[in-house]
Amino acid sequence: MLCAVHQAAYLLRRQIERQARDFLARGGFTERLHATRVQARAAGGRAVALYGVGQSFNLALTLLVAWLALSGVLLPAPPALTGP
Repeated sequence: MLCAVHQAAYLLRRQIERQARDFLARGGFTERLHATRVQARAAGGRAVALYGVGQSFNLALTLLVAWLALSGVLLPAPPALTGP
């Protein structure tokens, strides 16, 4: 029983030492979170441009499909709507 307690204490001590080294090398959770936010904001201009391009493509595709559908190219117009 004494060996198990000693082993557990040894492993906990190693874990705490490792966490202390990691904290000094990489910083804490909040510091890493802040760095990630700063990087995301710096790349934000690219995301806005991609969003604008995507929305423009979506609008053009929607207008094309609407034109094809309403002009009778995709689906023929029903006979009641073609006129006398």
